[in-house]
Amino acid sequence: MQITAIITVTIAHIFALFLGIFFIFTNLRPSTSFPEEVEKGNLKFYRSYGALWRDRLLAWHVIDNESTISAVRKEIITAWELIEAPSQIAGGITLLLYASGFLLLLVLSKGTIIGDKQNAPLLSPLLFVLWLGSVVGNGMGYILGFWRTRQESRRKVTYADLRQRRISDYRSNLFRWLLGLIVFLNVSLFLLLPSLFGSQPSTFAWASAIIMFIIFIMAESFMPRIVTMPRLIVTPDPRVAQHADDLLRALVIAELHWKLIIGMASLLYIQWLFFFGWLQSSPLFIAIQVAATLLLLLCLFLSGMRTSDKGHLGGRITGWSWHKLAF
Repeated sequence: MQITAIITVTIAHIFALFLGIFFIFTNLRPSTSFPEEVEKGNLKFYRSYGALWRDRLLAWHVIDNESTISAVRKEIITAWELIEAPSQIAGGITLLLYASGFLLLLVLSKGTIIGDKQNAPLLSPLLFVLWLGSVVGNGMGYILGFWRTRQESRRKVTYADLRQRRISDYRSNLFRWLLGLIVFLNVSLFLLLPSLFGSQPSTFAWASAIIMFIIFIMAESFMPRIVTMPRLIVTPDPRVAQHADDLLRALVIAELHWKLIIGMASLLYIQWLFFFGWLQSSPLFIAIQVAATLLLLLCLFLSGMRTSDKGHLGGRITGWSWHKLAF
């Protein structure tokens, strides 16, 4: 059973290693022909991707006339590829570092790192690389992507950016308070309460709480920065350009939001898995961890689980997944 687990985990991390390399090299120079291939629709993937953006453009009222959708969609996809490329490279580097580190630990520990809770502290640096790299790398990547797209668009045409944007336009402030409360409960549980009760968890436990705190602070810092970046001009029509900018901005914020949600959910899962015995030592510990988990599930529900819900995070101009607004 142990050998099967080692083989399975090894294959999974080798795949992650090559996936990271793939992300890095395919995004160093974003393909300029990709939007054209989407418009041709020769393959099912291209047709599905084109349909996804067609639905987004119509649902968000970026355009109202389907006869003009082809040209606008091509410009939007081109801009999105420029925005996303640095983030994909950052994700690839994160995967490469994480998978390399895990495989190295697997070799050095002769496979005992799998299923042995005594070796759990060895995973702390890997968790730090994985989730900090995911949130920080993607945040910085999207900022760089916005800047690159802005530089490209300035060569075509520019308009005055008269509207002041706020993060509450795209994402409800409720998420900041709910996620902040989860972080507060987690830090209190693993860093503050143990000293009062004289029941100290392992180093891995408080490391996971610190990682959660750091990715929360970083993500909440990056999202307002994305909001305040200069307006993107992806098409000559001023009205369409403004709505397209709002759509792209909402999608980027949604990407960072989901990276944060998934990171916090993974850390909570790891805490349940590795420290359930310690949590059982006090009803208060269990109650706090259950409360944090339920709050995160609430955030998942509010975020919307379907692809069509992406970007609808309760913002003033985006609405919720069950009450979507358009620009």
